[in-house]
Amino acid sequence: MEINDYITEFTEILGHLTLRLKGTEGKVGVATAIIQEINKDRRVAEMKKERETSNNPVATEDQKSYMRDLGLEVTEGLTKAEASKILYKALAQRKNESSQIPAIKTK
Repeated sequence: MEINDYITEFTEILGHLTLRLKGTEGKVGVATAIIQEINKDRRVAEMKKERETSNNPVATEDQKSYMRDLGLEVTEGLTKAEASKILYKALAQRKNESSQIPAIKTK
């Protein structure tokens, strides 16, 4: 948020408090506390969003390379979990077909 957004939001809250509370004492403190709580909620929402995206890291180069070795398609934005699932299914299918499976590359 920009500083003007905070000022606008603070002024709006203070206006609502003026209508509901008698006297001037404490209104600024209450408005400040409300702004702090609003910002905490925003930060939590941002952190949750970041966590959701970071919980789905992109597939490793080793996963992508092994998929290519198996003749599988590697799509843009493929996650580790998706790559693992695709590899697992492909290997299970090949095992059932008794095909030769390329060895897993180790570092």
